[in-house]
Amino acid sequence: MAPPVVRELWEMEELVEKILLSIPPEEPEILVRASLACKPWCRLLSGNAFRSRYLALHGTAPVLGFLQSWVAGDLERFVPTKKFCPRSPIPKLKSTFVHDCRHGRVLLGCLQQRDEAVVWDPVSGRRTELREPDYFCAAAVLCSVDGCDHAACNSGPFSVACIEDEGCVDDDEHSLLLASVYSSYTQKWTSPACIHIGFVSDDCFMGRPSLLIGKQLYFLLDHGLGILRYDLSRHRLSVIDLPEKLVEHNPLLISGPGGRLGVVHQDKHGLCVVYSRWSIDGEYRWLYSRAIDLNMLRPIVHPMSSHPPVLAGSLEGTDLSIVVTDLGVFTFDRKSLSLRSFRVRSTDMVGFSSAHLSLHELQHHTRYVYLDTSYMIPMCTIV
Repeated sequence: MAPPVVRELWEMEELVEKILLSIPPEEPEILVRASLACKPWCRLLSGNAFRSRYLALHGTAPVLGFLQSWVAGDLERFVPTKKFCPRSPIPKLKSTFVHDCRHGRVLLGCLQQRDEAVVWDPVSGRRTELREPDYFCAAAVLCSVDGCDHAACNSGPFSVACIEDEGCVDDDEHSLLLASVYSSYTQKWTSPACIHIGFVSDDCFMGRPSLLIGKQLYFLLDHGLGILRYDLSRHRLSVIDLPEKLVEHNPLLISGPGGRLGVVHQDKHGLCVVYSRWSIDGEYRWLYSRAIDLNMLRPIVHPMSSHPPVLAGSLEGTDLSIVVTDLGVFTFDRKSLSLRSFRVRSTDMVGFSSAHLSLHELQHHTRYVYLDTSYMIPMCTIV
């Protein structure tokens, strides 16, 4: 018996969408080729509705590759982990480095002009230059639309939060930190919020990834000063104490169950996960969850190596962390306890996806930004 005839055009479009939604994220090049078949398919694939459904169906997208830069050079090449390679132009800015990346945008800084920063949208290649404040030692970029699911907001309004270190002012023994927010909608900076912290003779930030949970931004402070919390809704700064034994092992901020603030670090016992709990006396309490020996899950460290794994970054809103060893780069799922390797070697990573991104800066020479399939789908319009 012959199959029934599709009578309406919308029925055919619905069938096409179902077929395209079933394409696995591990084969993104198929979506790109499908976008070239005809204009209706291109419009469908590049639409926000399709992208949201695709992400909802497939969940966390696999990593497509890395954008590599050198500390003393430019953001210069894409290192693919799969066949797909984006063609979005990379900004040729002298001595560029990555400050932060989130919600489909990358915040770039310039080593030679510390007051200059650029917000870059890799999908469209659009760049927005920022000239104020005069100097900032920590920064974060984020979508500024309330209630956004961040599935396809890279072309919408954004905000940039910058933290300035004024040092000791008027013979005060405590360093002064100032925080301001730039809005792409108003193209203006807010008046600064300020807080005094302990005496610091040099940079007071660890250079680890910032973390966004709701309307709260978190930055790891150096010298055992704890965690700087920036309440974006109230425009207020505060400091959260961090146990000294956590600070010693170069920790990484993560989001835990129920939106709790968490910390993960690598010590001699393995990968330790710690979550915060707000006590009735108004103080943070830290509860140890577990210690995980990554090498027992899968050999990721050379048997003759004396260097332990290094935590390089994570994807906000997921259980994925990035681990770097002398054998390569791995993603670790803290929930499923699974490891996945990539053919890339580095000691400095910047996690990148359209929905969840994070920053890491170590003492060595390279940086990477990694792209995932959820970020790739709008690129169909520019391929």
